[in-house]
Amino acid sequence: MRPHTIRYRIRPASRDEHESLLAELVDALERDPVPGLRYEVFRLGDDGLEYLHLVGFDKHSHGKLRRPRTLTDFHDGLRARCEGEPRREELEPVAVGAPAPDPEARGSHHDRWRHLHD
Repeated sequence: MRPHTIRYRIRPASRDEHESLLAELVDALERDPVPGLRYEVFRLGDDGLEYLHLVGFDKHSHGKLRRPRTLTDFHDGLRARCEGEPRREELEPVAVGAPAPDPEARGSHHDRWRHLHD
C-alpha cells in the first residue's frame, strides 16, 4: 500500500458520532496494534468539521497488511457522515519520521528518520 491521505468534511449533525467512532478506532488500534501500520488523524479548519487521515504501511518489514475490523467498519460508514465524497490522494515518500528528543519515551520514533531512496 502506498502512503496516502484521506480528506473529508463531515456534516455538522454527524460531529458527535464521528468523534466517538474516531475514539473507538484509536482505542482499537492501541489495544491491537497492526505491525507496520502508521495511521494518524488530524482535524482541520476552524469549525472542526474537516479531517485528514495520514496512512502508511511498511510492507517490506511486515508483509501483508492485516486490516482490523474496527478500521473497516469506520471506513464503511464514513460516506454517510460526510458532506461530499472523501478524497484519497497517494503520496510520494521522500523521507519519513523525525528523531525524538528522548529515545526512551513511549512511542519514540528515534530510529524512524530515514530517506526512502537510499
